[in-house]
Amino acid sequence: MQKGIKTRIIIYEILKELKNTPLSYDNLLSKKLKTLNISQPDKNMIHNVVLNSMRYHLHVLEMLKLFVRKKITEKQFILLLSAITQIIYLNFKEYAVVNSTVE
Repeated sequence: MQKGIKTRIIIYEILKELKNTPLSYDNLLSKKLKTLNISQPDKNMIHNVVLNSMRYHLHVLEMLKLFVRKKITEKQFILLLSAITQIIYLNFKEYAVVNSTVE
């Protein structure tokens, strides 16, 4: 599995757990990162993307309302939230985000 895909899977799992459980962000992040063996730059990326996804959640929701006609699932919403945040607000390379999100 590619490095970027593994990191984005972790981001997805954290965002999903934040949405579905009453745990705080700090508790959830520390619990998740203790069980994984990942480098400090990857931890920083996860922290950055998750926090900004939470911050821009309502902005992304408004964008999706404008452009998405079908009802989307929770999994699709979380993946789109993370990808849109990375592309628009964090200026990640579009091809890298799209490729790893689709994978």
